[in-house]
Amino acid sequence: MIEREKAAAAGIARFFETSGCFQPVAVERLPQFSEDQARQTAAAAANPSGRVVLLSVRELGPIVKLGSSIALVEGGTEAVLDVSEFVSGTAAPRTFAVRWSRGGPGVLKGVASLPQDMQAALAAALQPASR
Repeated sequence: MIEREKAAAAGIARFFETSGCFQPVAVERLPQFSEDQARQTAAAAANPSGRVVLLSVRELGPIVKLGSSIALVEGGTEAVLDVSEFVSGTAAPRTFAVRWSRGGPGVLKGVASLPQDMQAALAAALQPASR
């Protein structure tokens, strides 16, 4: 597993460990997973909601944008996720895509913050905003 995949896995695990919205939870890394498998897993889930959330991490990493001069450097981290939520007893999954970023002018980041950035991206995508 490469470093970026390890960072994504750590951020995902930490999000579900600390989130009160998803209990009980099991996090698994799967190379492929079909919609039929997700529906069967949701129907067989021990918890009453019978819910399976599939996350596809399409992008996670530092970004750098260079302007017309070296003084115009903008960077940060970007996460792009596809999310599908399967609930037992429903016909179709709820699906959506998330594009999350943090950074700005003069910001240059490496891979060290990727676990925290993945956790923040999931919080923004999956937890209701507190008002």
